[in-house]
Amino acid sequence: MKRKILNIAAVVLFAGSVQAQQLDSYITDIFNFSQLGLDGTASYVGRAGAIGALGGDFTAASYNPAGLGLFYTSQISFTPSLNWVSDKSSYMGLNEKSNYVRFNISDLEALIAVPLKSEGWRAWQFGIGFNKLKNFNNRVYAEGDWTTTSLADAWVNEADADPDRLDPFGTAMAYDTWVIDTLSGGRTFFNNFAGHSNQLHQIEQLTESGWENEMVLSFSGNYRDKLYIGATIGVPFLNYHRTEIYRETAGTTDEYFDYTSDRGMSGTGINLKLGAIYRPVENLRIGLAFHTPTLYDIDEVYANSLYNY
Repeated sequence: MKRKILNIAAVVLFAGSVQAQQLDSYITDIFNFSQLGLDGTASYVGRAGAIGALGGDFTAASYNPAGLGLFYTSQISFTPSLNWVSDKSSYMGLNEKSNYVRFNISDLEALIAVPLKSEGWRAWQFGIGFNKLKNFNNRVYAEGDWTTTSLADAWVNEADADPDRLDPFGTAMAYDTWVIDTLSGGRTFFNNFAGHSNQLHQIEQLTESGWENEMVLSFSGNYRDKLYIGATIGVPFLNYHRTEIYRETAGTTDEYFDYTSDRGMSGTGINLKLGAIYRPVENLRIGLAFHTPTLYDIDEVYANSLYNY
């Protein structure tokens, strides 16, 4: 007999009740989305992101907008890029490797510089464009033979801990598809998968995709080629999707179950960045930047499925 359970939920971040595992997920998201990648113009990447006090590159609009103050001429910039991703995994003595390439647009901007005939303020700059802040593309594949521990064991432990509140995205699905079960009239759960075989074959494939881009509107100025100031209104756009596909096969019976977890996030935010660069002597620049927290409006969707064959 084949049975399928599919649970779908759509939630807005921080709205409504949050389960403990969802809270852990949000903590991970905060870390993941706040750590920026090395994306932007070729100059920015070539300098390994060392742009806070150097400036002279449009990517500075997202880090220290005072860096735009070094421009005396207007420019239009477009930066395509190729993203190489290589992942390795090792599980139960089996080694796997995956490689793939993605095309990206890392920078697109227009900068207008207005030189001034003045001993004080030398130039003003106005810029609009977008910078790629992070690329989430990733893929990992892991496979192992003859393991003795089952995902069903983890579901049993979770169900025994609170039999009255089974997780609709995990333990409840396992119970409804007979991966785990209870004795008639009992409240103690046990692993019911393929007679709890001790010769299991496990496969997991994780695929991540998405990006974090920022549209910027910047203003900067140059005072005597000594002091540069700038401000940026940033509007970041977030798109993230994660799919985990897990298969567990009982080697002695060829029975298996597939557990798939899909998660998607999309959102828009706003922030303000202020910056200054001071050059006391020709070969020394001191940079200072202040970023407000980014206020995000994020929509999040979960979709989990479990098949027991």
